Amino acid sequence: DIVEKPSPEKSPSNLGCMGVYIFKPVIFDAIRKTKPGVKNEYQLTDSIKILIDEGYKVFYRRIEGKHIDVGTIEDFKKANLFFSKVCNE
Repeated sequence: DIVEKPSPEKSPSNLGCMGVYIFKPVIFDAIRKTKPGVKNEYQLTDSIKILIDEGYKVFYRRIEGKHIDVGTIEDFKKANLFFSKVCNE
């Protein structure tokens, strides 16, 4: 299953989507069928779920390594600081 920002107790796994996708044009049909969710926002994960439910094959690749959330300005600043240190080593 693919779930957008589940609560920890409802999370089906400890994996996350990193927002790097390759789609065939059928994704646009799924997007048109997608209904707004929390805060009246449309989530791409809901469109992917539609494809799965309609029998399309959806693949993923598990990637090991560090994940840095940049969902807030403060997180973005921390990520920039982290990468500036890593890139200058």
